[in-house]
Amino acid sequence: MKRTKIYCAILLIISMLCSSNFAVMASGTEFAINWLVNFEDGVSGRVYAPTPFGFIVEDYNDENDTLLTALVDDSGYVISPTTRRFTSVTASGLIPYEIYEPYSCSVMDLDGNVIISADNYDCLDIIVDDRFMATIIEESDIGYIFHMGIVDSNRNEIVPIGKYNFDVIHEVYSYFQNFKVYDENDNIGIIDYNGNFLVPFGADNNANPLCIADRYLTYDEAQNKSYIRKQDGSNIAEINGRAEFIPFNYLEVAEEDENHNITTYEYDMDGNLVNVFEYGNSGRPLAFKDINDKKTRYKTDSVYNQETGRWIDIVTDTFTGNTYTFDNSDYHIDWIYDNGLVKVCSSDWTEVSLVTMNHDVVIPFGEYDSITYCKDLDIFALGKDGKIGIARISPITVNVSGKNVIFDQNPVAKDGRTLVPLRAIFEALGATVEWDGTTQTITSTFLNTTIKLTVNTNKMYVNDQEVILDVPAEVINNRTLVPVRAISEAFGCAVEWDSETRTVFVTK
Repeated sequence: MKRTKIYCAILLIISMLCSSNFAVMASGTEFAINWLVNFEDGVSGRVYAPTPFGFIVEDYNDENDTLLTALVDDSGYVISPTTRRFTSVTASGLIPYEIYEPYSCSVMDLDGNVIISADNYDCLDIIVDDRFMATIIEESDIGYIFHMGIVDSNRNEIVPIGKYNFDVIHEVYSYFQNFKVYDENDNIGIIDYNGNFLVPFGADNNANPLCIADRYLTYDEAQNKSYIRKQDGSNIAEINGRAEFIPFNYLEVAEEDENHNITTYEYDMDGNLVNVFEYGNSGRPLAFKDINDKKTRYKTDSVYNQETGRWIDIVTDTFTGNTYTFDNSDYHIDWIYDNGLVKVCSSDWTEVSLVTMNHDVVIPFGEYDSITYCKDLDIFALGKDGKIGIARISPITVNVSGKNVIFDQNPVAKDGRTLVPLRAIFEALGATVEWDGTTQTITSTFLNTTIKLTVNTNKMYVNDQEVILDVPAEVINNRTLVPVRAISEAFGCAVEWDSETRTVFVTK
């Protein structure tokens, strides 16, 4: 499944010996692992979760029988190991934390300064940057009773503790900006995080919260329709079927026909139909979302192959429409990151690996015990034997006159040369480009220079003068790739290669 040219592998080994950065190459695609926090000298523990400011790391201290928590970014510790236990960080850098023996629950900033000293709260969860769900837990004869309210960072009770009975799920506080509450007669109401009523008690017992403060969702069973409504009850949008709120911030309607084939319809918060996915009868798929853009980027469906007796994962990139096939008897997809890299686990779930959509191996199985990605900082935390290093993993980058070129297909290394998608590089150089699909010939003009080359031939013509190429243009993943050095130098540009950052610098 992973095919690598011997010549490329030799070049890779040489580059590894000559550089402090470790690079991996397979199927022609080269990735650089640039260490930001050295692995050997890295932090101790395991990654709990990524945040906008780095990774939350937990480390159990056997000597003191204590669990310590730290925050680590691309330069090392933001917050050194501490007995202040925390599991999340807001976008503005506020951190709810707990201390045991004696127990207390407070909020601090990234410098460790206490913002809320709330010893009288049993729990504080983030709603938005300056709003927290505060909970006091009472033990009674019938079990534990949770008294909840909303406080700000100055400990002002926006909604007094115990004023309403909240119907919320702890794991999704940060997605909602309004909440379902009940009065003493179990009538439903919807309030926003400032305590204002969107839906008064008893006005709509089908009302449900949403991630936008001034909107709520309701369902009319008789009409089989869902409605996104404003505070005054007027409709923003009408959706056929029962819509469910799905983190991160979209609505989904799932329909099943008599043959158990499932189709899901995805809507945004304005009720616009964004995507339609047909999954057959193999069950509900996995959805991997772009957390920052609040959109579904990848959908994964499992299909059973009757001939081989194997389950196959079909991954759809909803942004491009491209599909990718994974034989999940070889490994299981654990997560798909927004940059297109795929974290997979071995068939027995004991080892992890990082691959591309085209099965290029970025990190082999057994290289590290854990792999975690932080999109906000574009960094990975790699764990091994209780140690964590921080690295940036990237394919070859092409920079034209100070600006990185964005490609829809990663550049590839082949026989010591870098191939890049033709249209993006020609446009970055300021050249025109024409494509003859019949002859698979590219013609491009920049100033007084015209070049012409044909896919899978090693001849290029510069103003009708023949030039022999080290590697020809070729088609990869339905994209035509051309050798960047030969093209750039033919147009009179200077080309330099930075082995440490894996960057091709082109200067016009």
